[in-house]
Amino acid sequence: MTLERRKLRRSIPSLQNLDQDLFYNIKRIFVFGRDGNAAFFITKSDHVYAYGKNCHGMLGLGHDRPIPENDPEQVTALTARKIIEFAAGRDHVLALTRSGQIFSCGSNEYGQLARPDYDETHIPLPVELLRKEKIISIACGAFHSVALTTRGIVLVWGYNFWGQLGLGGQNENQYEPIPMYSLRKENIVEIVCGQHHSAALSRKGDLFTWGHNAFGQLGIGEKCNYRNIPTKVIRSEEFTIKQVTCGQNHVLAVSTDGTLLGFGSNYYGQLGTGSRRNESVPVTICEDTHIKDIVSSPFSNTSVARTKKKRNSLVFGKCGDHWLLSPIDNPDPEGRNNNNSESFMLINQTTPSTAVYNFNVGSSKDGLIDGNPSFPMWRDLDLPIYQKFYFFNVTNPREVENGQKPNLVEVGPFVFRQNLSKSALNWSDDNKKLTFRETKQYYFDRELSIADLNITLTTLHVPLVVAYDTLDFASMNPVVRTLVQILLSKQSFFLDATPDELIFKGKKNPISCLAHIIDPKSNPDCYFAYFRGQNDTNDGLYEINTGFEDIRQVNSINSLNGSSKLDIWETDECNNISGSTNGELFAPLDVVSGENKTLQFFRSDFCRVFNLTRTRSGIPSEVRPSLFVDRFRPEKNVFANETVNPRNSCYKPNSNNAKNSAKPSLSFNSIMTILKKEGFTKLLEDISSIIKPTTKSTKISAKQKVVARERPSGIFDMSACQHGVPIFISWPHFLDADPIYLKPFNGLKPNRTRHQTYVDIEPVTGTPVDFIARIQVNVEVNTSQVSRLSHNNMKSMIFPTLWQEFSIHITDKMAHTIVSQTETPRIVSFSIATLVLVIGISFVLYATFLIFSNFHRKLLSKQQTPLLSDQDINVIDQDDSANNNNIING
Repeated sequence: MTLERRKLRRSIPSLQNLDQDLFYNIKRIFVFGRDGNAAFFITKSDHVYAYGKNCHGMLGLGHDRPIPENDPEQVTALTARKIIEFAAGRDHVLALTRSGQIFSCGSNEYGQLARPDYDETHIPLPVELLRKEKIISIACGAFHSVALTTRGIVLVWGYNFWGQLGLGGQNENQYEPIPMYSLRKENIVEIVCGQHHSAALSRKGDLFTWGHNAFGQLGIGEKCNYRNIPTKVIRSEEFTIKQVTCGQNHVLAVSTDGTLLGFGSNYYGQLGTGSRRNESVPVTICEDTHIKDIVSSPFSNTSVARTKKKRNSLVFGKCGDHWLLSPIDNPDPEGRNNNNSESFMLINQTTPSTAVYNFNVGSSKDGLIDGNPSFPMWRDLDLPIYQKFYFFNVTNPREVENGQKPNLVEVGPFVFRQNLSKSALNWSDDNKKLTFRETKQYYFDRELSIADLNITLTTLHVPLVVAYDTLDFASMNPVVRTLVQILLSKQSFFLDATPDELIFKGKKNPISCLAHIIDPKSNPDCYFAYFRGQNDTNDGLYEINTGFEDIRQVNSINSLNGSSKLDIWETDECNNISGSTNGELFAPLDVVSGENKTLQFFRSDFCRVFNLTRTRSGIPSEVRPSLFVDRFRPEKNVFANETVNPRNSCYKPNSNNAKNSAKPSLSFNSIMTILKKEGFTKLLEDISSIIKPTTKSTKISAKQKVVARERPSGIFDMSACQHGVPIFISWPHFLDADPIYLKPFNGLKPNRTRHQTYVDIEPVTGTPVDFIARIQVNVEVNTSQVSRLSHNNMKSMIFPTLWQEFSIHITDKMAHTIVSQTETPRIVSFSIATLVLVIGISFVLYATFLIFSNFHRKLLSKQQTPLLSDQDINVIDQDDSANNNNIING
């Protein structure tokens, strides 16, 4: 949408501080990003400038630093190239020249740059593989790219997990452009992309869709997660479509007679139907209104339609904190001279209007005390907080059991919104100390997730691994030992489960039943889940310093559950938690001692304190480039072995914890009874045909742990904190770990930009502005006890099961307030969701991993509650019929 220059700054606020000469030289501007906070613009002299977030160097400036909006940098590689169009994905960009040549830059993790020789590039490079083609249009999804030639050929490349390339077959990623032969006779004139789906419009007016369909965004009327071949969803005989646009998970189309049609996700009202019900087939919107053109974007849940008669803009969907379920009439800001359909820019300027929460400690006499005007904001943490889960799907489980290398495919994110609230607050008489509990609740956010929670994944059978690692078969009664060995040998090292089952709900299995018999208190049923029993829970009772009269002590921990020390590790040095923080608030950095400004925070999940070291100072914030922050990262050797990092030498289990543990009794009848009760009929029949029953019982002992040789650096042994269960944490994809951990697997690709952890703090106020915390959960597979059983070829290894990202960025409006607050010496705390740098929330594996926890003392007690969800989760069946390479006529 071409804007009059006098109204350009009002429509695009980020241009308000731009240099006057540069502003008046702008010929065209392309705004992109979820919040419209990044842009390319072309000047009359054919120079290209860029500002905003610069993930993987996607702005093409030769580096990956964010650029402030008031100081854009010139993209010299595109100077005088006569660029006519840009397309932006999550972290890559395509640029199209007037001569039909494509340049690409940014991340190439999935092949989205069509440059097989690069993992990423910070400079726009020509796509040599398309040099013989003249391209007339380009489009980008999150991680895939589409181009249209003058001959009407559609070319696709990049990420293809959901079939968004429309090639049929096995949904393999493509690192070179591939023609979509299924559309070669359709005379395609327009191509568009959503986040993980694509659409094409023919000259005749037929509309085709393909790719991800969990929200009905293909309009095919079927419940399937994806379709990997094009389907004709609107026929020209019904409506002759003249324009199409894709939002994140929805599609809008306009016919030649001005009819507006839509389908797909409607969670925020982005279809404008007056409800939040998703639509899996095209429905008519604004029936009495003649629509001229429409716009959305691949990362937007907002829609804009412009009327022909009144030349007004109709807005519907997510607008800041408001959800507009029906179109709202908004006067067209461009007036009568607006006759161009480049509307992409408008949708991205619907910026979230999030409220600003200030927590002020105006002087040394104030602090975390009741009566502070903004104290409820710190207490309730009413901010958007998200937890993302990425699972490693094992595609060759049977081959792995026979000794082959595991093939891992990352599937995610599955996103949960987290709510944190404090309760049981109690101040000391002098207001210097405060005790409280902090409760965590999780709500599944289907809109932000890659799929619903009911798709099937193949993952490591953790209860089986733990049983092999922990049980001491030699100490068992011979009959019971034989029974347990048969029970284990009947199980695969891998199980099929949904994300819903793996995260909170639980997957029923006989090994968990065995754990239930041994320790019913820690294992209340026969279900396994990575985070079972962690919803609506708290760590215990914290006591912290309020900072009253000494701001250096603000939010520092005195004790947890009445103790300033743990009793997990061998020495007091590693057990001490006093003086660290929970990461929600730091003192102003100018009062933090030490040249490098090292900060400490404690998380009970890992039973240890982590050090954060300042690595960069005065860098532009990713939220608002005009806000400058100091960046802190975990110590470089935080997961190193004790030879590399001697400070880790004290993280050895406290040997006193295992003494005097009661040994539970296990009998043949108790095992058979619970298997029968839980419905494992076939397993019972197999066991009964092999072994005769006995009334004898046996005392169960934990296998004596052999002191292992020092492991290569890159993982941290969590077994002491997790009751002896062989859990290890690391950075995702074993980033910065010894290559020995990567070697046993196919599919792991450590990437510093995608997998690193950091926190950015505004130094004057001590405000955590934005951060990304990422961690991977690994389980040690030890096959030393299975050589005599059926899994005799399974190899020992540190097996990655999933990784998590805990992220939050304060809004641009909040950042603006912080900038204004830096003029006075005060602390502004938005308490952004427990800044637990390395851990995020509940990274460890509780109830279902505690198979033999009676041999080890418990650190914390967790209350079990069902998963909270703010919407029903519908089962979406896998579509098995879309395996040919023909167009399906809807």
